Formats: sequence, structure tokens, C-alpha cells
Amino acid sequence: MNTSTTPNNVALLEDTSPGSLSLVESSGYYDSGDKHSPILATLSGPCMSYTVPTRNERLYTESLCDTIHNSTYVKELIETNNFFGEPSHPTPVEQRLDLYYPYVSHRIREVHKEPSKGAYYCTIDILDTPYGRILKTLIDVGAKLGVSSRATGRTIESNGHVIVDPQSYNFITYDIVHMPGLKSARIQKTSSVSASTIPTQESTIVKLSNQIDECISHNDVSMRGTIK
Repeated sequence: MNTSTTPNNVALLEDTSPGSLSLVESSGYYDSGDKHSPILATLSGPCMSYTVPTRNERLYTESLCDTIHNSTYVKELIETNNFFGEPSHPTPVEQRLDLYYPYVSHRIREVHKEPSKGAYYCTIDILDTPYGRILKTLIDVGAKLGVSSRATGRTIESNGHVIVDPQSYNFITYDIVHMPGLKSARIQKTSSVSASTIPTQESTIVKLSNQIDECISHNDVSMRGTIK
């Protein structure tokens, strides 16, 4: 949700959508048949608006939003089930823009336009990965998550507004973040997990501990830096 300078005067554009995700479906770590499920929860909500500026006061035009989501790049990612994202954006220390598979937490299943709301909406599956399980735990305790686009590009001024330049914009993916674009837009659950499938406090602590150990065992420097 910020701007970092990159070579050739192109900036890293990270913009949180004006809204937050709603829980569509949630499951335990295993289904009733005790078979491993790769999807822990499904969320939906706005991912990019062309009527409301972002927290960074940048405005995406409708034509740019249409170009992004109708591009062969996005269509191929969706058709091949490769539209993945991470929990939060890469840090400046990492110096990367591309997706890093060990950090993948979710899959963007589909994206569609909602003309009456002036925005594009998406459906996101939280995956059974180390970082996906952390997001699932946050969802279980009522965390109100949002979506933020990861891209590079320039901005221009037009009619008193800061507009994202469509000629230089290079969309990468959607990451999940903790801060929605508008403070008043918060998550509303449309369904919840039955009591029998909600992990106990003890089991949740054990699972989180195992996830952290797994991240450390894979030399996850960014994760280790947060552990005291």
C-alpha cells in the first residue's frame, strides 16, 4: 500500500482496494471424510475500484481496470489455476516483484466486474500452505482482511487527480493485507464454521508453532526476524 522507486522512474505500486473480503465458506483443516483439503476458506470482495481513490490517493481509470482483468496474462493465470498471491507485499529488503512459491497463501479463483459498484470483485481461496494456515487462523478469530494489488508503473496528474498511467502499468498479482482501503468497510461473515470443526485454543497454538518451525526450517529470514 505504498510506492517504492525502481529503475527507469517506474514505481512499485501497491494499492489496497476500497473494501474488505467477506467470508463465503470456511472449513476445518480436514473435511468430514478425514481427507486432506487444499482449500481452507473462500473469501470474496472488491479487489480494484475505478470510482474511489486508494489510500495513497491514486485513481485507477475504468479502462485501465478493464485492460488489466481482460488481459491474456490474467486470463491465463485463472485458466491454469496459477493466480496466486502472498500475505502482504514483498519487503524492500527482498528486492523482488515476482511470486515466491514458499510464501503463497491463496489463489484468486475468479475476477469479475460489478458496474453498479464501480469496481472489480474477486473470489479467493485460502490454501493449505504454511502462510495460508496462518491466514485461516486470523480469519477464525475474526480478522477483517483486504486485498492489495502488486504492480509497477507511473502516475500522472489529470484534472486535479493522481491517475495511474495505463501505458506504464504492469500488474503482477493480488496480495492479502490487514488494512482495507476504507476504514468503514469491514468484513461481514456470510457463513461460519460449526463448533465441531473449529480448532481448540491448544490445537491452534500447536499448529501455529509448527507453522513457524516449518518456515524457519526453510530459512525464511523475514519470518525469523519477527521471532523474539
